[in-house]
Amino acid sequence: MKALAGTLLEAVAEAIWTAVPPWQDASDATPFETATAEQRETALAEARAAIEVVRAALEVLERELILQALERARGNKSRAARLLGLTRRTLYSRMERHGLRKPGEGDEPAEGEGDAPAGAGEERA
Repeated sequence: MKALAGTLLEAVAEAIWTAVPPWQDASDATPFETATAEQRETALAEARAAIEVVRAALEVLERELILQALERARGNKSRAARLLGLTRRTLYSRMERHGLRKPGEGDEPAEGEGDAPAGAGEERA
């Protein structure tokens, strides 16, 4: 995974480096492969910053989608999880990450669990 992250960072850095503003002549651009170590490090720093901006935006988006799903499901977490295409356990984990739920708070049985009438499944003497 670390190798993939490094490759992604390099790709973003190269994309940032090779992006030419409309007011600049593209023929003046230095290819990323021939950039100096200092130029490459600057491009990598810009790539890291860009990735952090995207990461933060995705976190906000994920939180908003969870809140919308919970509202649409009228608080039913099993339904909200289905709307989001997640398992209930994953929804709980993401809710905890976004401060929408405390760990272990309100664990409820999945739909269909715990719905049996009292005494069902007990042996009779």
